[in-house]
Amino acid sequence: KLPIPSRLYPLVTPSEVKRVRIIEFSGNTPGVINTIVGGDYLINNAIYRVEEIPTVVTLNDAEEWHLRVGMSHAGGTEGHPFHIHVNSFEVVSVGGKPVPPGTLQDTVWVPADQTVVIRMRFKQWVGKSVYHCHITPHEDVGMMQNFLIVDSNRTDHKH
Repeated sequence: KLPIPSRLYPLVTPSEVKRVRIIEFSGNTPGVINTIVGGDYLINNAIYRVEEIPTVVTLNDAEEWHLRVGMSHAGGTEGHPFHIHVNSFEVVSVGGKPVPPGTLQDTVWVPADQTVVIRMRFKQWVGKSVYHCHITPHEDVGMMQNFLIVDSNRTDHKH
């Protein structure tokens, strides 16, 4: 048997963070883009488009993401559960209050009036994936974004 490491956390130390990103949930009610649906559900002021990749990350890099709700749904009173595919993250703080080290998740609630800080390392997969609001009707009408994990050691650029 292998011994359990004495120090598993923090998953990513602040000095390892290569980039800080802001991920903002927002929307319009009534909808300007989704007039038939009646509401726009956006991330970083953009509705989901399958052909767009607004976020590119590098394999093995560590990043810190600040998740927040902007001017959303008639005054910003609604939170959103953030979910990311192919990667888990460590929740660092919610509303400025530290979370116990080692709080690993793949979904976290982002309250309307607070910022959630997460850190993650893109450790295993390369290619295109998504992050989104985990409220299915919000995700399905646009509150989702693609991200691409690239391997900086590859020279063929076929990710």
